Amino acid sequence: MRVLFVLPRTPFPPDTGFRQRYTNLLRGLAGRNEVAVACFATPEEASRSGETLQKLARFECVSPESPESGLGMMAAFLSPDPSEVALYRSARMAAVVDTLVPEFRPDLIVAGDPALTQYVASHKGVPRVLDYICDCMLSFERLKAISSVPGRWLNTLRRKKYAGFLRRIAHHYECCISSSKEDLDSIATAWPADCPILIIPVGLEPESYPLNLAEPVPGRMIYPGALSYSPNLDAVRFFARDILPRIRARVPNAELWVTGARLKNGLEPKAEGLHYTGYVDDIRTTLASAWATVVPLRSGAGGTRLKVLESMALGTPLVSTAIGYEGVAVEDRKHLLVAETAGEFAERCIELLGDADLRKRLAHNARMLLETQYNWRTIGANYESILKDIVERKTGTASKVGKTPSR
Repeated sequence: MRVLFVLPRTPFPPDTGFRQRYTNLLRGLAGRNEVAVACFATPEEASRSGETLQKLARFECVSPESPESGLGMMAAFLSPDPSEVALYRSARMAAVVDTLVPEFRPDLIVAGDPALTQYVASHKGVPRVLDYICDCMLSFERLKAISSVPGRWLNTLRRKKYAGFLRRIAHHYECCISSSKEDLDSIATAWPADCPILIIPVGLEPESYPLNLAEPVPGRMIYPGALSYSPNLDAVRFFARDILPRIRARVPNAELWVTGARLKNGLEPKAEGLHYTGYVDDIRTTLASAWATVVPLRSGAGGTRLKVLESMALGTPLVSTAIGYEGVAVEDRKHLLVAETAGEFAERCIELLGDADLRKRLAHNARMLLETQYNWRTIGANYESILKDIVERKTGTASKVGKTPSR
């Protein structure tokens, strides 16, 4: 089977849920299939990831084009299509895909974002799949809850435009693959009922996350996430302002380490006991050294949080909001501690920081769940089976798509 992936960013290094998904997927497919990738990446990103990816697939990288002029952005705002379509518009990417299709002759094309439909829609002779792992409509709906009146109006408009866009592009695809039940339910409000939506979660290879990488430091909590992503910034602000002071009033040595890219404007939240590490190339040892991972997310798209899966794999127990552990079938007080309000979150953190037995039990249960339900070897095999089934179905030799949870 020959598969062409058209992606909004490079899949390597695997430092986000999106990149982890595609790095694992490419590694799994490459041994038994031919794979090509066309993706957007800066020259620096292409240089850093190109050598690794070239070993797995034919890799074509396109630099993002310069932001459009003010008039162009106004036109994008007034367009019936969401602004993401204009953001990803590129004559160079169109040329790369139009060249790859006749040269590579793919049996299947996978688009890694709805806005990339503009590059695959014309290739009607090749079956296409939309792999949409973080639904924007869900993000817009949640942003309304924490926005001002103008923000609520804007996010209502953005959600409406995106819903209309999904309805218009669905006929180009054999199916849509999401990564969580929450995503599926949101996409289903706009996606035609006659086009399947399947769930393939994000997963990890447990053997790449050995236990006991570091001795956990009492009092240390960690939040892995780049502050350039607005839901992460909101989560850190919420924790620094409303939660961390309550914890430190009773646990004076409590501290929060925030990993990931920092803001360039210096306007990061500040609080006693709050530390920023900046981007960490390999977060595993840093994550394993924390007593707990906190995920106080209040907004954001669906999908599956890589920070949650990595913490489960490394034996670092979690305190999280429901949005924070979305896409992972965990149970409160069995695999993690759940809290929503600032007061609840502080109490759960204080409880976990002071109870080594609770920490050990949560860590053990979470690791077992990861090994059985979020092991990429199983997930990746299922994903490959779905792709092959679509290709074979086009020749009349396979059963109907639907070997995994779906609508």
